[in-house]
Amino acid sequence: MSKTLQQSPELAASRAPDWWMDAWRMAYCDEAAARVPVAGLPLHGAKGAARLQTQTNLQSSYLDVEPSVSDADALAKELFADPATAMVSLDYLSEHSRALALLRKVKDFHRLERRHASRALTDTSRPYEEWLAGRPTKRRKRLRALDRGMPGAIAASFTVHARADDALLEAIFALEAKGWKGRGGTAISQNRADLVFYTELARAAEREGALRIITIRDGAQLVAFEYDVLLQGRLLSAKVGYDEEYAALQPGSWLALRTICWACAEPDIRLIDMLGNSAHISENKARFGDLREDLWRVRLYRPGPRGTLLYACHTARQRLSGLKARLRRAR
Repeated sequence: MSKTLQQSPELAASRAPDWWMDAWRMAYCDEAAARVPVAGLPLHGAKGAARLQTQTNLQSSYLDVEPSVSDADALAKELFADPATAMVSLDYLSEHSRALALLRKVKDFHRLERRHASRALTDTSRPYEEWLAGRPTKRRKRLRALDRGMPGAIAASFTVHARADDALLEAIFALEAKGWKGRGGTAISQNRADLVFYTELARAAEREGALRIITIRDGAQLVAFEYDVLLQGRLLSAKVGYDEEYAALQPGSWLALRTICWACAEPDIRLIDMLGNSAHISENKARFGDLREDLWRVRLYRPGPRGTLLYACHTARQRLSGLKARLRRAR
């Protein structure tokens, strides 16, 4: 999966809707730290804090400025309207976002930027068999074998849910906690903020007609799930999970493959975004992905003593990280 997503009106990334950001703010942002959005960019930071940052993570990485914003320097001044602010960090900006393009034009402010994540995308704008035919030969054979390997009764249970009733949400959260995430203490149900975010996001997405929770079952037993949200042509895969008792059947991979098949037949889905990637896309996601979209962090620093000091510290840290990475590759 070496292709980078090329910007086009059909595949352009969209800004996360207000209801998505409201769910994020409710879960992760202390009320006192919430700021008024700037040009459509949701920010948070304690009152009088020297640092502000965007309210985003890999599960809410669709930030951009409002379409009417076109003046880079005016945007920067608005971001630093509070005289206490020395640095603003804007994280997980798409390489195609208007925000990134504008921030690169800002004058009179120190700026650091780096690519710090990539997301794998699956092109579902074509028939499924055409998508499958585009896989390398060995991978295509393995995917066909994976599809055939699922018992018929479980395969037939494939269901797309557009409603987030309590029983369904409790079941998928419990299944995630039953596996390795639960053993590591990182399951949604083990973190109150995460539980609030994914519950509120599901409720809001249901109200907007955007929720798509996809499941397979063995009788009454939930075997695997995908928690997806549809955002202007992109199906965002916010969470996935499977029952490790069925690991031999690779239910998570099977469900991902069958979801692609379903999405290829849905005219309102052009891409699946697997989200949750770091700097390197995992092999499991790469085998389903066609395209890569890079996400950037941009930090602006006020050209005064505090901002300049922060800029110098972060510049040194970024250079040291780059040196360590080069040394690791050279080994």
